[in-house]
Amino acid sequence: MWEFRVYLGRDPVSHKHRWASHTWHGTRKAAPRALAKWVAEQDADKPVVPTAKSVAWLLEEWFARQERAGLSPTTMERYRGKAALWILPIIGSKALKDLVPGDVDDVHLAMKEAGKADSTIRQAHAILRGALGYALGREWVDRNVAAMMPPPKQGRPNVLAPELDEVHALLAAAGEPGCDLWTCIALAAILGARAGELCGLRWSDIDLDAGTVRLERSAYTAKGVTGLKAPKTEKGKRVVAIDPLLAEVLRDRRAWQVGRNERVGTELVEDPYVLSFWSNGDGPPRPDSYSTAFGKLRSSLGLGHLHLHSLRHFAATELLDQGIPLAAVSQRLGHGSPATTASIYTHGVRGRDQEAAAVLGARVLTTRA
Repeated sequence: MWEFRVYLGRDPVSHKHRWASHTWHGTRKAAPRALAKWVAEQDADKPVVPTAKSVAWLLEEWFARQERAGLSPTTMERYRGKAALWILPIIGSKALKDLVPGDVDDVHLAMKEAGKADSTIRQAHAILRGALGYALGREWVDRNVAAMMPPPKQGRPNVLAPELDEVHALLAAAGEPGCDLWTCIALAAILGARAGELCGLRWSDIDLDAGTVRLERSAYTAKGVTGLKAPKTEKGKRVVAIDPLLAEVLRDRRAWQVGRNERVGTELVEDPYVLSFWSNGDGPPRPDSYSTAFGKLRSSLGLGHLHLHSLRHFAATELLDQGIPLAAVSQRLGHGSPATTASIYTHGVRGRDQEAAAVLGARVLTTRA
């Protein structure tokens, strides 16, 4: 028995010397030819020998790369949080060279046993797959094992929209028209905007004479600091129409904001934030502050199943139920395409499709004897 060894160079990360070995059975006379053949095969294949660095090391490298690429702070905070909870405790210490598809499945199973939704498991899987894809491109691994072990299939999102009388109850209990929470609820239910978009809204974005509101930034809070970010896509930047009733709501808000400022004795900044908690209107409010306030309000009304984001769902479903075209609803919500809207609000689209079937059936078949 003979053992052949060939030098493979240095580890791409640690720079330690690496060797490949091969056991061969044969005579001393045939050994040189067998060795030459095996070395030639190694040179021809030029295999990538994975690094001995750990999964935890790779994730940190990939996170740093994503931050340099400009990924939003809230997304990075979410990535790091999921990795810390579900990836690092299970396979974080494992060397990349020893990683197999079953290790990825172990992460899936642990999350499933903990009662995590399939969508959450898919998010953790996407993090791992993205990091390993980055490692594959850098030749730190020879395969992406996450691509070989798919996550659970994504089911349809569970959209829970409040009824109209529930929205009325929320407004009635939120305080006087124009106050912080009352205005936030009214804007969310009519504009269909996200909490972050509402918190990023400034008075210069609103044209009451033209009847429009421009949504082009979103407030976020990461590591205790509140900042602003642009939408993920260009379609996220949008101008939406408002009717005279909502225009009056915004006038009430402006008057309420000016009145509070005068009571405190400060001066409003040049371009205040519409939903700012500060008397001078400076600085975007924290979206989670409004979410917390909404949570207390809904609980007091026995509507614990609702969230502030539910008002966005209300706007979408009401528009679809009232026959507003899917493309118009998609544009108002800032979705990338009508297909995205249809995939989320299938019940509203299905209802309109039934009406369409009735219309066409009546038109085509009314001449039958």
